[in-house]
Amino acid sequence: MSFNRRQLGAHLLSLTGVLLLPDTSQASTAIGLKLKQLVKRSERVIVGTPVAYRCGWWHLAGARRIVTWTRILQEDNWLADKSNDASPTDEIELLTLGGRVGDLAQKVPGEATPRVGERSLFFLSGEYEQVHRVIGMAQGHYPLDSGDSDATLHKSRTLPHLIASGPSGSPRLRHEWAVHVLPGKNLSTVKRLVNNVR
Repeated sequence: MSFNRRQLGAHLLSLTGVLLLPDTSQASTAIGLKLKQLVKRSERVIVGTPVAYRCGWWHLAGARRIVTWTRILQEDNWLADKSNDASPTDEIELLTLGGRVGDLAQKVPGEATPRVGERSLFFLSGEYEQVHRVIGMAQGHYPLDSGDSDATLHKSRTLPHLIASGPSGSPRLRHEWAVHVLPGKNLSTVKRLVNNVR
């Protein structure tokens, strides 16, 4: 999957709306995604641990924004054949919107906020300018409770406000969204679920 700069800018802005938001904001709004949708939109589904991050300014859709680049030590890429990833253990860089530069902070409610040292499962876009993005904002980020192969998934701390879309998004089907299906399950179960919907 590849984007030119204009397409990426439009894509990111459509997910986040206004980037400069007060701390009292509750969350951004996003369409709830089922596991199949998360997987189909992902180039990588990885288990990894953030090891470092840095914040800075980046030009996006004609404006300067604060973003955070997070280096993640990738343990396993469940879609290795899809991303042509020859090495399952390497470092990748993740771009998230918002962060702090000096005394200025930009907050994007609903954006994924990986923490250094917190092992997680990530659903990631293809690489653009050597960085990846989390699919569905924080819907594609699941912190793990341990470092072993039977670790349990948890919801991201910063989920956007999720809404249904179209006939398949009726209220009775919201329980099928990935954020309701995956938390509480262990890695081996989730890996099997991901492989079943590829």
